[in-house]
Amino acid sequence: MSRRGRRLTSVLAVVVLLLFAGRWTAVLLADRWWAAEFSPHAATYLTDWHILRLTLDLAGIVIASAWFIGHLLLVYRAVGTVQVRRSVANLEFREALTPRTLLTVAIATGALLGLLVGVGASGWWREAALAWHGVAFRVTDPLMGRDLGAYVAQLPIWQAGHGFLLLLVLLGLTGVAALYMLVGAIRWIERRPAINTHARVHMGWLLAALALVLAWGYMLRRYEIIAGSLNLAEESNWRTGLLVSPLLAGIALATAALSAMWAVRGRHTLVVAGWIVLAGASLVGHWVLPAVLGGSLARAVE
Repeated sequence: MSRRGRRLTSVLAVVVLLLFAGRWTAVLLADRWWAAEFSPHAATYLTDWHILRLTLDLAGIVIASAWFIGHLLLVYRAVGTVQVRRSVANLEFREALTPRTLLTVAIATGALLGLLVGVGASGWWREAALAWHGVAFRVTDPLMGRDLGAYVAQLPIWQAGHGFLLLLVLLGLTGVAALYMLVGAIRWIERRPAINTHARVHMGWLLAALALVLAWGYMLRRYEIIAGSLNLAEESNWRTGLLVSPLLAGIALATAALSAMWAVRGRHTLVVAGWIVLAGASLVGHWVLPAVLGGSLARAVE
């Protein structure tokens, strides 16, 4: 991109930021003036509410943008090491892909994706405020030994954070895989898949991150089950969840280790086997065992 183009892009970015900042300031002042007619405390509350929502949005945008830009820059680094086959007439040669504008495109695309993904973080203001202040009922659940306030105040923000991280990892993994296929780092040679070393390392660590996020989700499942209704009809669900969730988390951690090993040493068979075992165990733990235990429980009640 030329110097004039960079300047124009910078000016447009500043104008957009000023427009958003001006709109947010106008809404904040309007709400404060309206609330001040009722009570000074109401004006303070609305100010804190707006600041909390802005902070959550900014945090979500910054984290998501940094995540996407970082992975796009890693893909950009691989472009110089990837060679694409070109055919001219009867001649076939390899051409290295090193476009200079790709760096600007990668940064701009990552920032745009971060804006789209992170801007909804302000919707978690209730969960964030409740988790920040905390709740204590001084009543401990008999299954996990935690105060009931953890399920009311902490669990919702854990779920929101887990969902956000899972979305980032899945989008990063699918986007990176598509880009590597586009530039030729992942391709088919003689009807067999082949992957560039740089792409394998990158995707291996992303798979390890995905497995770790899944392990976190499996551990959260126990708290989600306890936070629900523990009646007799749902006994199969919570009993299976309490027993199976730690096992699934352990399998996910092992899969993360195998994915990291694939990234470092290129053990293709191990990583494929690990993810097959994790997928099968998750299917059995979430669908097969509850159905079997639910059927046996229904027969016992009859």
